Amino acid sequence: MRQMTGSRRLAWTLVLALSGCASLSAPEALTTEYVCANGSGFRLETAGDATAIEISGMRFRLREQPGIGGETDYVCDMLKLSRNRDTMRVEMDGRPYLDQCRSTR
Repeated sequence: MRQMTGSRRLAWTLVLALSGCASLSAPEALTTEYVCANGSGFRLETAGDATAIEISGMRFRLREQPGIGGETDYVCDMLKLSRNRDTMRVEMDGRPYLDQCRSTR
């Protein structure tokens, strides 16, 4: 039986590691539609730790931030998405934008 050289062993290790990573799949995205009190709405997409909102023809990637009373807010530079029990509220540039938003499912 032939012994592997160091470079050959490294090559096989890389092949095995890469094939293991290739079989890992990205988390499936969950998309939820919301409709708000004024009839407008938005789409919220979550996949693992990533959250994005599609609103008014724009798409924003959001990051989680602790909110008031143990709730979680989602924010980016110009947008804030807050959940209050079963409703959501959207602020843009620090001003109310959409209120009383509920999931359509």
